[in-house]
Amino acid sequence: MLIELLRLFGLILTGIILYKGVKYYISAPRKLEAARNHGHFLLLDDIKNPRKNFLLTYKGAVFEGEKYLGITEESFAVISISIWPRDMAKLETLSQSDFLFIQNELLKSYPKASIEWTATVKDLLRQQIYSIEKNHSSNTLADRSR
Repeated sequence: MLIELLRLFGLILTGIILYKGVKYYISAPRKLEAARNHGHFLLLDDIKNPRKNFLLTYKGAVFEGEKYLGITEESFAVISISIWPRDMAKLETLSQSDFLFIQNELLKSYPKASIEWTATVKDLLRQQIYSIEKNHSSNTLADRSR
């Protein structure tokens, strides 16, 4: 009798461990962290629930976004998205084309939405454009002096 109870207990314990392992493996936070570590793009979003914020990661940077509902010609849909970074230090590794890639990926899910970045991202993009223009003008001046 005792041996049968121990076997049953072992079977139940094995089932619980397997369940927890599978649940961890398919969990959204683990997927987000793995994508962030590998530098891949991942959008964690509940498209069926437009009131719920989404998370996305690309090239090690993690962003959070808020969706705003509105009326379009056909229906009630997401018409505006506001995005902000979770870690400011990771923004330095992203270029203007990376932000355009993120916008295009979001527009695949929400084609009628306008995307608004926070002021910190806008400032970073302005600095990148300014440094590109500055380098271009200094290269042009150097070419003229030769």
